[in-house]
Amino acid sequence: MEIFINLKVTINYRMEQITCFFHPNRDATKKCIKCEKYLCLECQKFLRNISGRAMSDVVFCSKCVKAIRKRRIILGLVGLAFGITIMYLILTFALNKMEIDFKDLFQI
Repeated sequence: MEIFINLKVTINYRMEQITCFFHPNRDATKKCIKCEKYLCLECQKFLRNISGRAMSDVVFCSKCVKAIRKRRIILGLVGLAFGITIMYLILTFALNKMEIDFKDLFQI
């Protein structure tokens, strides 16, 4: 006994056009790597790495770029304050070892 099954499958897939989160009338080309919002060419922002080169494969929106830059500034200031504190402690320790008063160094 032979059974033949003839299946005809039709898949209707409609590809929706993805639009920019900030400009709904424009097509999106990439999405923000942090918040995952789709962005048009005008909304795409790039950060620079330490050497000053733009990281062209990493795209951010303007809100995420502002947050990242603010965080970089805060971390830089914390690092600067930490470095100044360490240098002050080293200088104070060295002057105490040499038995020199800190005020005597700047006496005119």
